[in-house]
Amino acid sequence: MQTTRIPKPEWPDALRAFSDRNAGRRTSLEVLDPTLGAQRQQHEYQLFGVTYDPHDERVQIMLGTFGGVGPHVTHTIGGVRAIDILSNDVGHDTTLRVEQPDAQTLLRIER
Repeated sequence: MQTTRIPKPEWPDALRAFSDRNAGRRTSLEVLDPTLGAQRQQHEYQLFGVTYDPHDERVQIMLGTFGGVGPHVTHTIGGVRAIDILSNDVGHDTTLRVEQPDAQTLLRIER
């Protein structure tokens, strides 16, 4: 397993590349909060994309069902401190980790 910490100036481009590599893959989304524990937010939705808005300083994770007939959701994360991309031994992305001051959000790519 390899973890790559993305420098803040590279967040928009790195998230665009992550989205391009993983669009359409099934995901699970969890928020890890030290006071509440792990809270699953979504499961088995397909990844539409992940963006970083430097003006609002927020990461947006768009998930849903391709074809326009199923549900979709946008998970917005403010106060981002760090972004990591975890990959397996052959270089495939497994997890996007977004760190906030008091929690972290994990977007896991299901294979």
